Amino acid sequence: MFKRFFLMTFAVISLCFLCAACAPTLANGHGAPVACLALDNDIPAHHDIPLQGIPAQAGSSITITWGLYKPAPDVQSPTTPVDPIQRATMQELLFGPFSSRNAVDHLSGQNAGASSRGPVLASSKLIVASGCKAQSFASTMMLPKNLKPGYYDLYLTGSSFYASGSSDTTSEIPIHVGP
Repeated sequence: MFKRFFLMTFAVISLCFLCAACAPTLANGHGAPVACLALDNDIPAHHDIPLQGIPAQAGSSITITWGLYKPAPDVQSPTTPVDPIQRATMQELLFGPFSSRNAVDHLSGQNAGASSRGPVLASSKLIVASGCKAQSFASTMMLPKNLKPGYYDLYLTGSSFYASGSSDTTSEIPIHVGP
């Protein structure tokens, strides 16, 4: 009886070592692939947001560039298995008016559906992409002609969906519509 138990234990331990030796060692130290691309946004004319927010006029347009780019080399090496984007979505939403830049800044961290934002006044077309190729997109959002002077929140939202999960990015951009 003891001999049979010893042989089974030895077989199980040996099998575990064999399986561990055959398992691939991933460069990222995890058992799952890493996202092949990351999502970012920028307003080319305004890399730095002025203290009063981006100046704009009712009826004008704002261009936003979206980019899907390779993560930093310390996250991904040539041997790291990658997880392609199954679907990436990017869009801009405009909320307001608000009484001050501080009121727009106070919205930071709240989702697009928060009641404190109010209704969506304008939105851009939804951009949809997929794959594992770095690429960029330009999106132009027209500000409504009937905007009252004040501060507005240009809410940029992007989502990436992978087989292993998803990631989101949002940005709060204050817009100041003058008289």
